[in-house]
Amino acid sequence: MEYRYEDKQRKSIFSKILNKNALPIILFIIVFLNFFTLIRLNYNIKTSKAAGTDILVPAFGTGFIILFFFYIKKIKISKPMIIQFALLILVTAVWCIVQIINIKNGNYYLFDILNIPCKFVNILFLFILLINMDLDKKYIYNFMKCLILMGIVACVCNFILYYQDILSILKIIKIDTKIYIPKSFFAQKNQFAYFLFACIISCVILLVRNKKMIFKVLYCACILLFLFNMIFTQSRTGLLITALFLGLYLLFNDRMKISKKIVLIVTLGILGVIGIFALYKYNPELLMNKLIRADSVKTLTGRTKIWNVALDVANENIETVLFGAGRFKGVEAIQKANMNVTQFHNTYIEFFVSGGIMEVLYFLSIYIFVLVKLLKSKKIDKKYKIIYICMYVSYFIYMFSESLGRFSIGGSDCLGIVFFVTIPLLHANVIPEFPKLKENNKGENKEV
Repeated sequence: MEYRYEDKQRKSIFSKILNKNALPIILFIIVFLNFFTLIRLNYNIKTSKAAGTDILVPAFGTGFIILFFFYIKKIKISKPMIIQFALLILVTAVWCIVQIINIKNGNYYLFDILNIPCKFVNILFLFILLINMDLDKKYIYNFMKCLILMGIVACVCNFILYYQDILSILKIIKIDTKIYIPKSFFAQKNQFAYFLFACIISCVILLVRNKKMIFKVLYCACILLFLFNMIFTQSRTGLLITALFLGLYLLFNDRMKISKKIVLIVTLGILGVIGIFALYKYNPELLMNKLIRADSVKTLTGRTKIWNVALDVANENIETVLFGAGRFKGVEAIQKANMNVTQFHNTYIEFFVSGGIMEVLYFLSIYIFVLVKLLKSKKIDKKYKIIYICMYVSYFIYMFSESLGRFSIGGSDCLGIVFFVTIPLLHANVIPEFPKLKENNKGENKEV
């Protein structure tokens, strides 16, 4: 009897893991696995250590092995799925042809070849196979809760590792050593800011969802915590895009009257101006040299130089314009120009260099497909649609300054496709929660 009970319990555990509603947690595990290498390298040091493509492969592979077993018997074939799969096959064929030509010319890069199956698997598993995946509504938010929890841990680690630097910036203590730029356990500050941006969006969605005041206060506190850490990352783009997202949501949400919005916007504007003057008076170095950095605005902290080199590679001939030169060929050209970077700091240019106009149009079509599906969905409330519209407007602008939306290997790449493609797609397909009717004359509750 005991054996049968244990066997039954074990089956119950496995059934919960393999249940389609477990997908959001599986997605978070995959994101965490892709960040794990960075966490292991950076959790206790102030210097930035990036993870190479070769050591990221095991995390990438493990995540998709998990997804492979999850997908068994859960796929619903549909016309949109077939169309998107045909597009993926077509684009992948072009990528392969370009690399075959490069091999014949002796001008190929191994990682550009390996990048093809990575992009194929990411798009197939995290986009196409999920076009018709429907989940219970409440489980969608589990991913966001896990992401927020990871964000809190990252902020706590940030305070532990950089507490002296933060206190020095706040002029509570004085230290003679160089002030570092807080990055928590991420490779660099922009990556940390990008992660916090996703955490703040998650907080806003959960804030709107929860009616209990205690949870509203909790998520507001989390937003303030993430904003505080973002300020100390000194990531100007992250701060501006987060402010844009919050501002757009404040303007277009339908939960507040226009008169109240105007009063709130004016009040926040006044407080913002007062805050800037107060910060300038209290710590002008933090404002002028760390946050504004007026001397680097002209070149966008060297980004325009990177873009010029990358565009020269992409515009080499008509073939590279249409079908790309290969991402790693572009990276090598940038490094030969004495710029020690491995990213183009512009997602659109990254697409253009990697796969030409074809790749730019294809990847943008994926985002547009998800956005249209969200807007047309009758399963989610208008309040969430407004958040997602504000999110995508901010995200599309964010991609002009950072390499975020790559469908490749890496922590930020994985977070990008999961948070800005997979989760919204799942949200558009949710099984609505049906409210219970009030008790009838017989005192029974019935569900609609």
